[in-house]
Amino acid sequence: MTILVLFQFAVITLLISMILTKISSYFVTSNLIKKVCEGDSYYIKYDISYSIEKDDRIYELSNDYEAEIQPYLDKLNNQEITQEELEKKYKELDKKYDKIFKEENLDECSAPPDISKLPYVGKIYAYYDSTLTYTPDDLITLLSTDYINDLNFKMQSGNWLSDVEQTDDHLNLVAFSGSNYNVGDVIDISMGDVDGAVKGKIVGLADYSYYKEICEHGAFETDNYLSLDNMLQFNSATIFAEYSPVFFEEKAKKYDFFLEPFGQSVKLKDNITQEEKDEFFSAATSNKYECVDLKKAYQNTYIRDKKNFQNDIIFLITASLIAIISLIGMTALSVSKEIKTYSIYCLNGMTRKQCIGINAVVISLLVIISTLIAFIVKFSYSYWCYIKRYIDLAAFYSKEHAKAVVKFSNYFSIGTSEAVAVIILLCIAFISAMIIPYFTLKRLDIIQNIKENR
Repeated sequence: MTILVLFQFAVITLLISMILTKISSYFVTSNLIKKVCEGDSYYIKYDISYSIEKDDRIYELSNDYEAEIQPYLDKLNNQEITQEELEKKYKELDKKYDKIFKEENLDECSAPPDISKLPYVGKIYAYYDSTLTYTPDDLITLLSTDYINDLNFKMQSGNWLSDVEQTDDHLNLVAFSGSNYNVGDVIDISMGDVDGAVKGKIVGLADYSYYKEICEHGAFETDNYLSLDNMLQFNSATIFAEYSPVFFEEKAKKYDFFLEPFGQSVKLKDNITQEEKDEFFSAATSNKYECVDLKKAYQNTYIRDKKNFQNDIIFLITASLIAIISLIGMTALSVSKEIKTYSIYCLNGMTRKQCIGINAVVISLLVIISTLIAFIVKFSYSYWCYIKRYIDLAAFYSKEHAKAVVKFSNYFSIGTSEAVAVIILLCIAFISAMIIPYFTLKRLDIIQNIKENR
């Protein structure tokens, strides 16, 4: 019976943990970039039909290139020409097709849209691809100042970049919790091929557990919903920093430093007229750009998340009630099985209050032991997920990359809400263990109960 109660309590603890995890998964994307999507905000990308047109042309030229070089490859196989003559032909064709690519601007869509070509832009939300690294394989993600100011990252400790003043001594950095860094750590940052060109200081740790689902599985959506894959890609190894033109232009004079915006969104200036908005869209169209309405995408995403939450809330409430009722029920069942024992204690001089105290201690111990069982189960499952992720990344990239990206702390953690939930469960069990035997023993005819259960 005791073993059954232990595992019942453990299951209840795990159920509560799953409920809290589920509740924390709603509105993650919409909360992160809510402010970015307010007003006239647009994600800028190349028009899809224009991109396809360019891709089709590249494919056509690639086929033409292969068709022109194939006869010479055949001649080489038949020993009609030498390797040197083939190499010469390759150079001729490369020069010919490079000229075509340049004349038709076929590489245009591989570069990000040029926001400077668009009028009435008030804010620029961009993150940058650069040669700024903190390990040989891991880049630092640079964010524009507007983006930093309007992002709403949930922090576990320290401060977000917008809350810390940038100095010339070091670059402010924010990593994710569970990384190898702590707030206050100073690390070497490489620029191009120069190791330790800049000093970086960790000023905050974002709560990885809150963004775990996005980090591991992405957040790809259509244009009707917010897409962090387009707007801000990150994972557990990502470290954020602010792109300050003055700071980096000065460093670029000393080091070989590459920087290019990767994802870009804009917010138009406040109080512009409809004619000015039309001029903005006209400029975008003339440059073959497409503007995705972020305000509409945010509203669609929020409504979807709200609907999912409303659909799940009945299940979550029901599961919570089942957990609490089961806890009280198991406590009552445990007490009922020990009534005869307590009756004997009372006949031998022990008071009802002392019996109730003993029962409360027993139930509390059961809950504590069951919590440890739940802890072991959660630890084991987290370790399995960690090993699986590590093996997958090590096979696809390298063991060094997997070790840098995958941290066990990212898979196993006990949040404040889970700790509070366990304490509440312990209190409910303790109170139940006090109240149920109190009324049971108060109404019980001790001698008659012993006779009936001999």
